[in-house]
Amino acid sequence: MSTTPEYMPWEEQSLKTKLFTFHGRLSRRHYIYLTILTWVLAGAISYLLHTASATLGTMTGGICLIVAVILAIPTTIISLSIAVRRWHDLNKSWQYVLINVCCAFAGVFSLFLYAYLFIAKGTPGKNLYGPNPAEPWEGQAEYVPPAVQRRLEEERLKNETEEEKALRKAKSQEPAYTMESSPHDQPDDTSTEQPKEKL
Repeated sequence: MSTTPEYMPWEEQSLKTKLFTFHGRLSRRHYIYLTILTWVLAGAISYLLHTASATLGTMTGGICLIVAVILAIPTTIISLSIAVRRWHDLNKSWQYVLINVCCAFAGVFSLFLYAYLFIAKGTPGKNLYGPNPAEPWEGQAEYVPPAVQRRLEEERLKNETEEEKALRKAKSQEPAYTMESSPHDQPDDTSTEQPKEKL
């Protein structure tokens, strides 16, 4: 089974995979880079909202508000994406991203969370969510976690043609063959000589 894009080396991933996927793992270095990117975007959104509120009712204010909303959507998705993959790097499920959401409204606690995610070392080698992005890629390139294997199999079944469905159904209905003795292996009663009666 070939490797899916989110389990390829960072340099070979597309921009869409780097920013918006929720599968795979994210190393500390790349998490820091992308977190700074989200902070810059959040600052731009805050400035646009401030300008919109200061020029409320004007064309400038309307444009700033629209641009802020447009920027807020991808920024939120990127923030959740990198948080989920960073928790995956620590071998934690996506539910841990709820901690990020809660800390976003908890002020100083968010600083401790960011410090932990910046410092914590990822799981050595492969874990439930893919190969270690901070280790050499040799020997990990063909690794696809079981959850992804099931997802790929579901996609394959969803996209298969009618002929493939009919063939799969026919194979599933084939009777199981058992080892049965051949008729030639059975003793031939007619060939056995009957004992002669004594006169």
